[in-house]
Amino acid sequence: MKFILAQIIGIAATVISLSIVHLKNVKYILFGEVAANLIMGLNYLLLDALSGVHVNIIATLQAIVSYIYSSKNKKIPVFVTVAFLLTYTACSFITYKSTIDLIPFVCALLFAMALSRKQSSKYRLFMLMNSVLWLLYDYRMRAFSAMLTHILLSTSTVLAMLRLDRKSKAQKRIEIGNRRSEQTDEAF
Repeated sequence: MKFILAQIIGIAATVISLSIVHLKNVKYILFGEVAANLIMGLNYLLLDALSGVHVNIIATLQAIVSYIYSSKNKKIPVFVTVAFLLTYTACSFITYKSTIDLIPFVCALLFAMALSRKQSSKYRLFMLMNSVLWLLYDYRMRAFSAMLTHILLSTSTVLAMLRLDRKSKAQKRIEIGNRRSEQTDEAF
């Protein structure tokens, strides 16, 4: 029964996770991360995947802290990011049982890096790497709904990168070209 409940709960995390990668506003992304990580943490708890549980609990706290700083339009201080990295490291050391437990640790580092970025395009890049690694852990821990989440999330993130990030780069190139042409016109 726990196994089936875990899979159902994982589907809720899937819906949230798929939605947030398509958002442009970092504040909304962070709010979604809080919900998704809490739900995914419960999924892993029901599957006795303790490394996944601790990473998701700390990730929830980190998303809350990041949301607070983002709401005040302040940059996250380096010491805050370092504190989370040290917390991830300590918890990973405590819950380590086999090499598979290293994957949530690496995912935690990628998540910390994603949340420390102000640009949503950089966030998406780190989260894509994060999702691909979680897939390996999900397979090993039999977290099939989490696997579905990370497969769909990886695909959705790539689509969001193509739709939002490529467009942003093209717009920047056009703006730079327009400025250069204005400068050239002014010179004559």
